[in-house]
Amino acid sequence: MTKKISFNTMHLKLIACFCMLLDHINNLLNSPIRQLTDFSISYIRFTYTQGGEQIGFSFDILYALGRIAFPIFCFQLAEGCKYTKNIKTYFFRLLIAGFISQPIFAWAHEQSITDDLNVIFTLAFGVLCIGIIKFISSKNIKDYVKYILYTLSVCLIYFVTLLFQMEYWQFGIPFILGLYLLDDRKKQAIWTFLFLFVLYFLYCGWTGFDFQWSERFTIFLDFVLTLVIASASIFFIKHYEYAKIKYNKYWFYIFYPAHLLVLCIIRQILNSFI
Repeated sequence: MTKKISFNTMHLKLIACFCMLLDHINNLLNSPIRQLTDFSISYIRFTYTQGGEQIGFSFDILYALGRIAFPIFCFQLAEGCKYTKNIKTYFFRLLIAGFISQPIFAWAHEQSITDDLNVIFTLAFGVLCIGIIKFISSKNIKDYVKYILYTLSVCLIYFVTLLFQMEYWQFGIPFILGLYLLDDRKKQAIWTFLFLFVLYFLYCGWTGFDFQWSERFTIFLDFVLTLVIASASIFFIKHYEYAKIKYNKYWFYIFYPAHLLVLCIIRQILNSFI
């Protein structure tokens, strides 16, 4: 018999953290390394022939691999909200981690500490949104009143993520909420694919007739390749199985700022040689 493929919480977190690390290595180190060595650690060059002319374009492989992380983190967050004993503690734990990580995040992005907020804030407000929905659901009030309160709560939290420009603010709350409300793995996989499709469609800048045919084709290839690689997250989500396992739940909160700090220091060292 063929052994059934399955992933537990720890597997998914390790996969997501590894993909996130690759993405941040690309963002922080690719440019100084390319300036020092004239070699890109991220881009793969493809060529094709059109009308007898050879055309080439570069595909950012580390960016595509990095996009596997966010759907998995959101899925794990939605699952965590289903099983956590105290959703308030879950929210405040993420919020504190977001504040601790923000100065390092700002350094990594070479911006002010009050500019865009890091992704942990988005995850925290995803938990807050689910917590409010669970609270409203527990109350003995008429269904239409609940639906009104659901809508107002989600809109308010979505507005807060927009106001403070949290990472993935455009998609974070709807995606997390969708994964939480869908219990079926196949439906969650479909929801993830739709999320990725829209995200990378916008990322590739597909604006139709503003481009020459060859340029649109290049953008289309970039879109397809990124979507295919990022869709690996669908495979991991579909084959996830809940299991009670013992692990240090605080290691991710340490890993996020710690790996950014290390990469920032390495970037600083590399830039000193340029």
